[in-house]
Amino acid sequence: SSSFSSSSSSSRMAPFLGGAKEALNVERAGRYIHEFSEFKSLAADVIVPGAVADALRDRHARIKAALDGSSGSSGSSSGSGSGAASSSSHGFRGSRDKSQGEIVTPGVAPDGSITDAKAALADMITHAWTAPTYVITLGTPEDEKFLAPAIDALVHAQGSAAVKRNLRATPGIDVTKWPKGFDAAEYSVTGVVAQTAHPGSLEGVRGLPWLEALLARDEESGKLNDPGVLTLSHHFGCLFAHMLQWQLAADQGSKHTFVFESDGFTNALLGVPLSALGDIQHRVPDDYDVVFLHMPGVVAGKHVSEFTTALGESVDVFEFKEPKAPAGLAAYMFSDRFVRKMHAFLAARGADMVDAWLMGHLCRPLKEGDGAYRLAEFVQPGDSLLNCYKVMSKGGAKNSYA
Repeated sequence: SSSFSSSSSSSRMAPFLGGAKEALNVERAGRYIHEFSEFKSLAADVIVPGAVADALRDRHARIKAALDGSSGSSGSSSGSGSGAASSSSHGFRGSRDKSQGEIVTPGVAPDGSITDAKAALADMITHAWTAPTYVITLGTPEDEKFLAPAIDALVHAQGSAAVKRNLRATPGIDVTKWPKGFDAAEYSVTGVVAQTAHPGSLEGVRGLPWLEALLARDEESGKLNDPGVLTLSHHFGCLFAHMLQWQLAADQGSKHTFVFESDGFTNALLGVPLSALGDIQHRVPDDYDVVFLHMPGVVAGKHVSEFTTALGESVDVFEFKEPKAPAGLAAYMFSDRFVRKMHAFLAARGADMVDAWLMGHLCRPLKEGDGAYRLAEFVQPGDSLLNCYKVMSKGGAKNSYA
């Protein structure tokens, strides 16, 4: 059923781009996306501007003043003219120009005055968090213990309007509770099954490592009855829960999607400020498939860029290629291309323990002679299946990239 074939090492393989874009199914996805209306900070009558929203409004007012004070259609004004406006109070310093060794923001002078209002406005948009953001939760008191303060912090960083618009709860999957919740696990493989010899049927996962667990159920009770799967029940549930996020993004037609596990907002796991979500969405390299936001202090590739949030916080961007014993998928952003790649690869090869498999194998450049997952049929030695990056607050590195 797979269209992939091995290639000789003498011929250069084209970059693996995955299958065709899947048809949207917003209604189907809607069954597994829920608002966080039970939290006080997200009540309908609660309005919290948020630090980023405040900074963006201030920046917009200064740009508008520059436009109103300028003549002609260029939208620019000199720093000493009547249309000049300062934006330094909220730290809008853009990204680092390595050739100059300093932070540069288009349309903004070093002293913070607006020199080109249109360029400054275009740059301002890169701070806006607009991507769907899913939080995986089983709805337990333990999850709520993590989520209540996390959502409150996110509201104060980004504003209640942005959080109400972007943040949604999605179901975790406990395979030991099947048949309860089995429909969510079945939904998670929709795009994978569509690319097998049995589209539309769970028979499509037969013979696929890990995914075949969906067939290991008692015919009468619907309960999971494979001892091996039950032993690793947490890891199977984690795999299907993350695959559900990828399927939601496919059905919603999302270009960028953030995923957090219920404890993924904690300082021990999250490596970037909550104010950086919009910047991450807009400023990571265009070729990214997945960007990891967790594992503070871990560096697994070369430094590629840095940017500054609307609040003046500096964030570094690294390649993520050589992780040592990676574990956990607490927080990350993925692209629509990531979903196409993963669904095609899963349909051909199945899965594994999702965190170590994804970060430790699919992000890592293929070594000569490495037969794991038959990746050589997808990429050349030296290339990786996924283009992976890591973002981290500046100065947070604890180990150096070798």
